[in-house]
Amino acid sequence: MTPFEFLLSSPVEKTVKRKLGYALSNEDKQNLRYDLAPYPTDMTVLDMHDRQSQLNGPERKKMRVLLEPYFLSRMIDKLTTLEAKLEKLTDTGERLEHQIQQLEHRNQQLEHQIQQMNARNRHDNQHRYYMFRANVLCDLVKMILKYKSTQKKPNSRNEPGLEAHDTNRLVTLAKSIQVEDVVTLGLSTQYFDLIKKTSEYVRQRNEAAHETANAFAQFLKDNIDYEQKYGPFWARLYPILYGKSLDDAAAAMELEDDGSPF
Repeated sequence: MTPFEFLLSSPVEKTVKRKLGYALSNEDKQNLRYDLAPYPTDMTVLDMHDRQSQLNGPERKKMRVLLEPYFLSRMIDKLTTLEAKLEKLTDTGERLEHQIQQLEHRNQQLEHQIQQMNARNRHDNQHRYYMFRANVLCDLVKMILKYKSTQKKPNSRNEPGLEAHDTNRLVTLAKSIQVEDVVTLGLSTQYFDLIKKTSEYVRQRNEAAHETANAFAQFLKDNIDYEQKYGPFWARLYPILYGKSLDDAAAAMELEDDGSPF
C-alpha cells in the first residue's frame, strides 16, 4: 500500500472522523498530505521537503490536517464542563454549609431550651419536695401527739385543734415531743432530729407555696398566647411589687440546693 492509499484507507478515515468530529469530503481526501517531522538523516530543510514531495506528490494540493487545535478545543470544552460542575458543587456545598449553620444554631437554641426546662423542673421538683416533706412531717407530729394524748388520757378526746390544719399550733406542739416519744413508736432518733426541724420545713413549704412571682413570669414567657394576652397587664405590676421587670423575674428561675438529705 502506497502512502497515498494509506491516507485514503478506511482506518485512517475513521480515525480522522473520530478525532475531528466530522467526515471528510472527497475533495478533502484528495487534499490530504503528509506533514512529516524532520529526521536525523535530513541534512538540510531541502532534504526534508524532498522527502515530503516524494510522499505527497508534486501535483497534489496540500491540506494540512492539524489535530492539536481539535484536542485543545476538546480540552477547553472538558475544562468548561468541569468548571461548571465545580461551580455547581461549590454552590451545593455553600448551601449545605448554610443549612449546617442553621441546624447548629437551631441545635444551640434547643439545648438552651432544654437547659431552661431542666432548671424549671429542678425548681418545681424542689418546691414539691418541700411541700411533701413538710406534709409528711406534720402527719408524723400529729400521730405522735395523738399517741401521747391517748397515753395520758386513754378515754379522752384529742386536744382541740390537733386534727385541724392549724400549722402554727402544730409547730408549737411539735416542740413538746421528746426523743422517748419517737423511740416508743419504734422509730430511730433520726426522726426526732427531723421533728426538731418542723418549724423550718413548714416555713420552707409555705414560702414555696406563696413565692410564685418568678414562676408566674416564666410561665408567661414560655406561653406566647398568654404572654400576648396577659403579659403587658401583669408586667406593669412587677417593678412595683418585686422591684424587677417581668423578664428579669423569668430569668431568675434558678434555685439553690441546700444539699440536705432531708
